[in-house]
Order: sequence, then C-alpha cells, then structure tokens
Amino acid sequence: MPSNPLLHFITKLINIEDIKVVNYDFITDDEIVIEIQNQSKVSQPQRHERALNND
Repeated sequence: MPSNPLLHFITKLINIEDIKVVNYDFITDDEIVIEIQNQSKVSQPQRHERALNND
C-alpha cells in the first residue's frame, strides 16, 4: 500500500476539487494508474427520463 504522504502529494499534484487519490500502481516507468475517490458531501438529485422529455 502506498504511503500517505505520497498519496497526499499525488492528490495535490492532480488538483481536482473534491477528489482524493486512494491508491496507485506503476504500469511502466512512464505510466501510472491512479485510483481516486470523490470527497464531495453534496449529492446531485437524480434526473428522470420523463422529466427531461416534458417540453
């Protein structure tokens, strides 16, 4: 498991609001896979098909 300081560093480097890096894995020397998690506490209401088609 990656260290917390390194996860924090990658999170800051990516700099996407409300996103936290929770894991990563190097594929090659030049490629990395990053697992992220949404930290937003605000939920979006679901939009229903029927409501969208009522014009």
